[in-house]
Parts: sequence; C-alpha cells; structure tokens
Amino acid sequence: MGRFIGILMFTGVVIAIISIFFDLIFGAIAAGLSILIGSALVMALTKTILDSLLIGPYVGIVISRVYGSIYRKAKS
Repeated sequence: MGRFIGILMFTGVVIAIISIFFDLIFGAIAAGLSILIGSALVMALTKTILDSLLIGPYVGIVISRVYGSIYRKAKS
C-alpha cells in the first residue's frame, strides 16, 4: 500500500515540476504576443490555449497510465 502512495506522490511531484516549467515558457510566449499586439486579453487567451492543448492531454494520459498500472498491480 505504501508503495502505491509513493508512486502517486512521485508522479504528482514530477507533473508539478513539468507544469511549472512549461507554464514559464508559455507565459513568456504569451507575454511576447501581448507586447506585440498590445492587449492583456491576448496574453491570457494565448496561455490558456497553449496549456489546454499541449499540457492537459499529456498530463491526463500519464495520470491514467499510472492509475492503470497501480490497479493492475493491486489486482494481482
């Protein structure tokens, strides 16, 4: 049981680190577009679109894979 909790905690930490890294990159891209266009709304929309299209699906896939692996190990 403790091993499964450790796996989930490790996965959460790795996903948090990766999300923070890409948030900084996407924030810089959004800030650059915002400066070029001159609107703060563009910055918010750009960052939201990049996060939802490039980070969200992969995080969901990784978490589902980890849950499936834990379930398979627990059943056997």
